[in-house]
Amino acid sequence: RPAVKLDSRIIELYKEVGQLLSRYTSGKIPKAFKRIPSLECWADVLQLTEPQNWSPNAVYQATRLFSSNMNAKNAVRFYEAILLPRLRHDIKQNKRLHFALYQSMKKSLYKPAAFFKGILLPLCQEGNCTLREAVIIGSIIQKVTIPPLHARLA
Repeated sequence: RPAVKLDSRIIELYKEVGQLLSRYTSGKIPKAFKRIPSLECWADVLQLTEPQNWSPNAVYQATRLFSSNMNAKNAVRFYEAILLPRLRHDIKQNKRLHFALYQSMKKSLYKPAAFFKGILLPLCQEGNCTLREAVIIGSIIQKVTIPPLHARLA
């Protein structure tokens, strides 16, 4: 895909949104952020918000937004590029998973096929999944009802 040229005002807007999301705890999400899933260049715009700096509660809101408003293919990209690295980093740094990130994982199972392709399979393919990560993800899979068709494929 050719690189998309974004207006400087849009770049500035989404950098400010990223700063807000780094301090987000509860309340309304900025409207500009809610528009990202409907954009054609959503991945580029999302990177402007610096997802690695979002608060855990902001990650939860983003997961809710992207898992419900995107098709499975784009949800896989979001899970693989943003959610999985954030989960692994939080578990490695804190030796546990923040509650909001745990809720994010549960919400990501809203699209089971995307969850398996974007989180579970990449985690298994990397070959360096820790026991703690496996226990946490296993507990999420155990608590959420997965449709039989998807559970069989896993």
